[in-house]
Amino acid sequence: MRDEVAGPDGSALSEGLGVTVGDAVMLRADLYEGPDEHAPGGYLARRGEKLIVRKLHSRCSGPHPIDVSHEHRTDGITFCVSADEIEPWRVTPNA
Repeated sequence: MRDEVAGPDGSALSEGLGVTVGDAVMLRADLYEGPDEHAPGGYLARRGEKLIVRKLHSRCSGPHPIDVSHEHRTDGITFCVSADEIEPWRVTPNA
């Protein structure tokens, strides 16, 4: 069973996001994070890579309310995306 986070009124917070925890999704475009004092920067994920929705409305705020990670990650490390940056995952032929 998938975990669903409930809002203050009892409704599912996935309402309007189009995804639930555990869904497989993919990015619509490459996602790059610039360098900062903690890391040199680089790609978080590339367009079409399979990602798993891990949390909804968690540590992310503003326009990026969805925590995702690569399917093989089991250490709890995620990154934030918005609903318009992802779509349902599907196998795509190599271009």
